[in-house]
Parts: sequence; structure tokens; C-alpha cells
Amino acid sequence: MRCEGKGKPITFILSPGQRNESIFLEQLMEQGAVKRSGRGRPRLRPLRLVADKGYTGRRIRNYLRRRGIRMTIPRLSNEPRRGPKAFEIYRQRNVVERAINITLAISTYRYSL
Repeated sequence: MRCEGKGKPITFILSPGQRNESIFLEQLMEQGAVKRSGRGRPRLRPLRLVADKGYTGRRIRNYLRRRGIRMTIPRLSNEPRRGPKAFEIYRQRNVVERAINITLAISTYRYSL
């Protein structure tokens, strides 16, 4: 699921349960344009991506660098650290987690009636 900074879902991809979700990041980033406040084309590329350790792979980091997207993704324990820790920015990742939980709660409620 891709959300804006306040937790409003922009787009999502349904994937098989046994597949790693990081495989679908590039496809997800190509969807869901955000309307600009002024004139101009809708914005497709975010300024920053905040994700958890599941998205720490080299392929994903290279993709984001090529596209000019800043990232806040914690490193795994066996990877070297670079740059300062961004705890305040990383805390924003729970916005997406809450959006997913709300979506699941609504869909579960709908089918329980």
C-alpha cells in the first residue's frame, strides 16, 4: 500500500501471500499520482520514502537513488551504517501500518455481516 504523509491511501497492489512485498515496490511507485496544489501535472514521485527493514535491499535503494527519491530505511544488523539516524522521520512509517489496519478492519467488518 502506498499512502500520503497523513495516511490517506493512494494505491495498493494485491499480491500472493507467499511473495515478499518488496518485489512489488517499483510497480507500486509507478502508480498513484498526487494532485499538485497549484497548476501542473500530478506528482508521481514522492520526496521521501519511509519503509521498514523489509525494503533494505540494494536493488530497492538503487532504484530510489536513480529516481531521485530520498529514503529512510533502517539497515539490517549485518549492513554497514551510513549517515545519521533519522528516528523522527522513521516514526512516520506507522502511518502506513495504521492505514493497512483500517482497510483490513473495514473489509473484515463488511464480510462479517
